[in-house]
Amino acid sequence: MDAGECRTDVGYASVPDVVSMEKSDEMHSFFLPETLKYLYLLFTPSETIDFAGAIFMTEAHRLLRGAIGPSEPSAPGRHY
Repeated sequence: MDAGECRTDVGYASVPDVVSMEKSDEMHSFFLPETLKYLYLLFTPSETIDFAGAIFMTEAHRLLRGAIGPSEPSAPGRHY
């Protein structure tokens, strides 16, 4: 299965059964933003983001290493 098989006229559909390849009439709200974030991370020049100083969570949200210490519950202005 490739992404072209999920393509519709207006976006991408879920495929609940890969045997029948029947498309559902929905596109999950996370599909485009998460996909675009991962594409950005894959193809951005390495000097754009300090990958050594950041941790990326499963949804490509960036946390700065050391931004929140053990004695401070939150660091205003440091969340991304």
